[in-house]
Amino acid sequence: KTGKGSFDIILENLSRLKAYNEEYYSKVLFNCVISSSSDLENIYRFYSEEELFEAGTVNFNYVNPVGLKDETLSRITQKNFRVHRLAYIKMILSVLEKRKWDAQSRLLRRELQDIELLYEQLHSHVAEGKKTHHGGPCIPAVRRLFVDTKGEFFPCERVSEEDSEMCIGSLDSGFDFDKMSFLLNHGKMIKEKCLGCWNLRMCAYCLAQIPKDNQILTENMLLQQCENSKESTLLLLYKLCILVEFGYKGNENLQVLK
Repeated sequence: KTGKGSFDIILENLSRLKAYNEEYYSKVLFNCVISSSSDLENIYRFYSEEELFEAGTVNFNYVNPVGLKDETLSRITQKNFRVHRLAYIKMILSVLEKRKWDAQSRLLRRELQDIELLYEQLHSHVAEGKKTHHGGPCIPAVRRLFVDTKGEFFPCERVSEEDSEMCIGSLDSGFDFDKMSFLLNHGKMIKEKCLGCWNLRMCAYCLAQIPKDNQILTENMLLQQCENSKESTLLLLYKLCILVEFGYKGNENLQVLK
């Protein structure tokens, strides 16, 4: 109402929460959404130096381009790209014990989660179960329920509020379990292709990433995103191969953080 920023209030409330129950606070995760106008170098510095944010509790995401009215918000500037790549390389060198860990490298440690998971799965040799589903979809409303100004429910803040198919209920009507079930199990639309896909385990896309233009979800939309997911997994394999060449051994390298 006053027009002033709320960051100071948020930090004050976080301090109070940490003082009230430090064990609970240690389990709180933070999601930082970065737009094209953000100064990534200052963002990394803030989270690295602020005592309220511990290593492994902050996740960085860029603005979801799907459904944006201003596409410039999702464009990554060259400066931010260079800042991120340099910080990522430093973190990798720390994992490989080629340099000492610093606050910023610890902060970006979460970016190795996908590679670490891939490494574990490649070495586990576990057969698929009788029932399975491709990775990616969350259980709607369990972790990041989003309520808009109209009181309507959405799985999270990253989906388009103008997409009626993404609305899973409201404050007045409660949850729409049929819609929630569809969002969770939409893989049934392409199940035959999924069951024979080499990327079934590492598939990691959600409906928020699919540009639907407010249309009803189709099989072709899912298959297009499937190709994108395969490309992402191949990129992870490239990154993992490079790490292994320099001595990476999965979680053994990450014990230094514990």
